[in-house]
Amino acid sequence: MAKIDNPNDLFEHFNISQHCKNEIHQLYNTHKEKFLKPLAGICGGIKRQSQEILDNEFEHPKGTCYIKTTFIKVIYHKESLQIIDVYWIEKG
Repeated sequence: MAKIDNPNDLFEHFNISQHCKNEIHQLYNTHKEKFLKPLAGICGGIKRQSQEILDNEFEHPKGTCYIKTTFIKVIYHKESLQIIDVYWIEKG
């Protein structure tokens, strides 16, 4: 996988909606590497359709899938693999 040092590197390598790009910039400004490196790994897995992603994706609604980890939830279109939303999960 390519070296990802900032959100713009992520946008060059993965299919990410404009709305989601704005969210990623905001989350990166808040959480920095704690957010960016795991997100890059998840995006790479989605793009490659790795078995780990396929085993852990949930489809809802039809045609839209999400992957949820301890801190990040990524929503994407199953057919185009476009990332459409990213959430940071706060632990209390």
